[in-house]
Order: sequence, then structure tokens, then C-alpha cells
Amino acid sequence: MKKRYLLLLLLSLFWFPFSIDAKEGITNFFIDATVQENGDIKVKEVVVLNGEFNGFERIIDYRNSNAPIFNGSQESFEGSDIYNGSGIIVEAIGEIPLYPEYHFDILQKEPTLFTENEDAAVGYYDLYENLNGVTIRSFMPSNGESRAFYFEYTLQNMAIVHQDVAEIGWNFFSNELSEYIEHLEIYIHIPGNQNGLYAWAHGPLNGNIEVVDQETIKITVDDLNAYTAIDTRFVFNKEVVPTSTKTTDVEALPSILEVERLRAEEANRERLKARILYYGLMGLNGVWLVGLGALIFYMYCKYDKEYKSDFMGKYFRDFPKPYGPEIVGYLFRKQVNTNELSAAILNLIADKVVKFNKLGKKDYELIYEPAKRDLKESDQTLIAWLFGNIGSDNRVTLSAIKKSG
Repeated sequence: MKKRYLLLLLLSLFWFPFSIDAKEGITNFFIDATVQENGDIKVKEVVVLNGEFNGFERIIDYRNSNAPIFNGSQESFEGSDIYNGSGIIVEAIGEIPLYPEYHFDILQKEPTLFTENEDAAVGYYDLYENLNGVTIRSFMPSNGESRAFYFEYTLQNMAIVHQDVAEIGWNFFSNELSEYIEHLEIYIHIPGNQNGLYAWAHGPLNGNIEVVDQETIKITVDDLNAYTAIDTRFVFNKEVVPTSTKTTDVEALPSILEVERLRAEEANRERLKARILYYGLMGLNGVWLVGLGALIFYMYCKYDKEYKSDFMGKYFRDFPKPYGPEIVGYLFRKQVNTNELSAAILNLIADKVVKFNKLGKKDYELIYEPAKRDLKESDQTLIAWLFGNIGSDNRVTLSAIKKSG
């Protein structure tokens, strides 16, 4: 049963996936847009790209070909064909010279312009129309250094003049943008607007929209993942666009406010879910760490812990007394054999307590000389056995010792 619980704990510790993403892509994306009197939007963009690439593809969608027809209902203000622009004028494509750091004021720098060409040559761009807008492919390769691509264009007939207010719904990115954006910064200018400016942004929950003043809106998003759509809607005085040709005979502001209120409530619910998920994962990570610590402690105690010895006496680094080899042998092996006996005799010879004479090729005579040194109890026992029991007159031969068995 214990092994089963241990296996379950081990499996649970590998439940959480870990991944580290080194993101390359767009470090800065700056957009500066100004509403024109005829309802157009004049746009300047700088895209700072890093990594290895041949160029940059900008997809600009200014209409939704699948949008339902506007009929004045509240649902029409959630998204309908009235928010479509009528066209786009691409005025300049190029590159801003490389600077140590990029800030929003780079849009004031003079770009090096590209030329339209279909051969995908360096310093050129291609433009393709699609169902919802255009695709611009600009060619300027990089082997790792940053480059700043410049786009200037006009979105036509974007403003809608209602009975009470004017508004614009503008889709910055659909979900076709394949690069991660580290920092997105957008300024929208509504020249001549005196009051009644409302603004909303839709997309990632970490974005921020700010009404700087009655003529300026600022939108910022950090860490915008690839394939993430983002758009804005802003409401302003209809006197700002006196020559706009896209009009309705509808009082729009109440419906717009209600639609955006519902969207805000949905966004708040999503934020709450994200917070619950975040703190839930943090809690589970805490449990994971506690489980890992418990497993390490268990494994240490079971397999690596230094056990205490049953011997509780005083520890000696060396033998506490000058024991002879026979005592040391007994301490190690719990017995005294011929090895210990031979070592004890040699020890007595080394201390000149016993002398020896050679009698033949294989026999020696041992002679005991008393009073050479104080004898330990084990020495006395050995001498009594050798020279009293086996030998006599303080003499004994090796052959006699062997015969004694």
C-alpha cells in the first residue's frame, strides 16, 4: 500500500508542464492615426522587427465581407456592414533608419521609401488585394539585427454619422498577424472634437485604453501574442466629420453604450476566470513544491539518512591502551588464532623479552629473558604457556610449539 501511495505522489509531481518560450518577432509596433473631415483615417505605422527574416507582411483589413446588413437594431451596433471602410490608399512603404532605441517619435523620422515591384527584390514591396482588405509584403532581409518598417496609408469612408453622434469601428489586427508583439502603442487623433468622446478597445485582457483629452485616444498593449485580434470603437462629435458620406437616421449612442456595457461585463468575467485560474495554478504549484519536499525528505530518511550506532561508549581515534596484537586481533575477529599467536611472539622478540637461536633449517629456539620490560597480563599468560607448559628453563623450540597443537 505504501508503494502505491509513493507511486501516485511521484506521478503527481510530473503533472505540471513547464515550457520556456524564447519569443522573436515585433519589439515595437507604433500606430499614429488621424480622423479626417470626410470620415477617412490617415494612418502612419512603424513596425520594429527583430530576428532573422526576409521582410515583413502587413495585412490590413478595413472591411468584413461577412458582416450583416445594418438595420438600426442594437445587434447592428455589435458589428455590421456599416463599420466597413470603402477602400484604402497606400501612400508610402519604406524603412526608418536604425537607431539605438525606438520610441513613438520615430514616426516623425523620414523613411527610406520602397518601390512597388513583384519580383520580391530588396527595397521593394508587393501589394495584393483580398476579400477584406490588402496584404503588403515589404522585402528587407535581416540576419539578426532590428529593422523598422514604415507604412503610410489612408482608410476611406470609416466614420459613421448618426443622428446624435459620429463613430468609428476600426480593426487594427485580425487573427492573421503571425508575430508576437512586445509593445503596441496607438494614438488616435480626432481634431476639433470638443466634448463627448467615448472610447473602447477589444482584444487581450491586459490592454489599456485612455482618453488623453477630448481630441486624443491612447491604446497600449504589452506582450500581445501572435494571431490575436484587436480593435477599437470611439464615439465623438459628428461636427468633426462634416463631409462624411456614410450616415444613418438613428439615435445611436444609447445602443452603443449598452453594447459596450455588455462587452465590458463579459471582459470582466473573463478577467475573473483568468485570476481564478492564475491563483489556482499558483496554489497547485505550492502543493507541488510541498509534495516534492516531502518526497525528498522521505527518500532521505529511508535511503540516505546516517543511522546512529548502537554503541554509546566513548569514541577513540586510536587504541586507548598499548594492547598487543593478540588483543587487537580478538577485538576485530572475536577470536585468537595462529596469526595472533605468531604476532604476539614476534612482538616479544622485538621488545627483547625473547631472544632466538637458529637450530636448523626449519627450527628455532626461543629464550625468555626476564626483566626486560613490564609484562602485560596477556604477555604473562603467553610466556607461562610457552616456557612453563611447553618448554622449560626459559627455553622452548618452535618444533615443540607446533607439536603442542
